[in-house]
Amino acid sequence: MGTITAGIGLISGIDIASLIDNLIALEARAKTPLQLRLATLQTRKTALLDINARLLNLKNASSSFRLNTIFRSALASSTNTDVLTATATGAAQPGTYSFLVKQLVSTSQKLSRGFADRGTTPVGLTQLTIEMGGGKVSTDTDLAYLRGGTGVRRGKIEITDTSGAKATIDLSSATTIGEVLDAINTNTTVDVTAKVDGDHLVVTDNAGGVGNLDIDDAVGYFTASDLGIVGNDLTEITGTDINFLGGSTPLALLNDGTGVLIRDAVFDIKITTRNNTEYDIDFGRIDNPITDATLLEDLNDGAGVRLNSDTD
Repeated sequence: MGTITAGIGLISGIDIASLIDNLIALEARAKTPLQLRLATLQTRKTALLDINARLLNLKNASSSFRLNTIFRSALASSTNTDVLTATATGAAQPGTYSFLVKQLVSTSQKLSRGFADRGTTPVGLTQLTIEMGGGKVSTDTDLAYLRGGTGVRRGKIEITDTSGAKATIDLSSATTIGEVLDAINTNTTVDVTAKVDGDHLVVTDNAGGVGNLDIDDAVGYFTASDLGIVGNDLTEITGTDINFLGGSTPLALLNDGTGVLIRDAVFDIKITTRNNTEYDIDFGRIDNPITDATLLEDLNDGAGVRLNSDTD
């Protein structure tokens, strides 16, 4: 049998190619709805897969809600992420904190001489003396811990010595009492000396003039007032006490900086009233607050002590 090689019949003149195409198209009309149905089902399948993926993401994201720790999570943000970034754990205390960048970190490397072994070769000591008492390690007190934990507002102070010389001393970047003393004592405009005496500061005039020694806050600042040295006297100004305990004093400062032992598994203190009622106080669990106000009537000479706790 021969093959069709032309669209027009040699004798009949019929367009055989078009006729065949039309016949094939006519026969294929039945599958067109099926193709449309298949496309619709494919679109629905894609939509269902998208829903399945979203539900899976929701499941993974919500799985942490089975633990109550998620409701105690904290978020930390910085007002200047170019300088400082922060992250918070569940134990973070809510609040607003300010950080003063004193200086940039620098690297340091030290190398000791080698040792033959870890535990038998002596390190060169010929005598070791242990003394009870008399030894003391002094630390530079942070300004933030003074005044019962409320701290010292940094700024500028004005000092006028007895010769009439006046200096404005900038303590905006000071973080410790030692830095305050250094800033005052190294100033060359006024001739004064600042020192620590007990829990307060003492500023002494060395100029030997006929006027009075005067210390005051610079305009818009409260630093001298917070340091307790605002005053006017002949040759010496004795400040008020600025190192005392308060509600904001960190427990870590107590006991000469060794802090207070707080345990998570057991109660920290027990209070027994005169009628033998016992109250267990747990300092280590901030997630277990006292929800009801409890009046300890027998404490404080009968005046009572009320224990309250916010449940925020």
